[in-house]
Amino acid sequence: MARTERSLQNADLLLHVVDRNAPRPARFTDRPPDRAEILLLNKSDLPEHPDWRETEALRISCTEENGLCGLEDAILAKVSSQQWDVSSAVAINARHRDCLRRALEFCDQAKVAMQQNLAPEYFAVDLRAALQAVGDIVGQTNTEGILDEVFATFCIGK
Repeated sequence: MARTERSLQNADLLLHVVDRNAPRPARFTDRPPDRAEILLLNKSDLPEHPDWRETEALRISCTEENGLCGLEDAILAKVSSQQWDVSSAVAINARHRDCLRRALEFCDQAKVAMQQNLAPEYFAVDLRAALQAVGDIVGQTNTEGILDEVFATFCIGK
């Protein structure tokens, strides 16, 4: 929890994801953010609780993918308007860029396989390769542990 709190304090952009058909949490306020924050009211495919009616937020639905283009635009707007602390910036060299490019390609391949409703074994290979590409940047990755979490609900290799 302490590490999470430190990460929140040092984050350049915060995304608050809240269930829009549930009442507003007692600790939640409409105060203007002192740094880049975006409030996301999820489940826009369901009725909105009256507590959220006058709240300025981006309404999205993760299951129906509504509002996600607006989320991308909102993130780009927040990021481009920020005065970034250079000490928190990540330096990307040519090797890192290549690793990230490969990871993105593998993720895109996995997405296509999922959209085609292929068996999880097909996109598991691409996800494993994407994890390995990212692991090449940050050091050894616990690919098995991550894949176990991702595919906990799938039967792979049966």
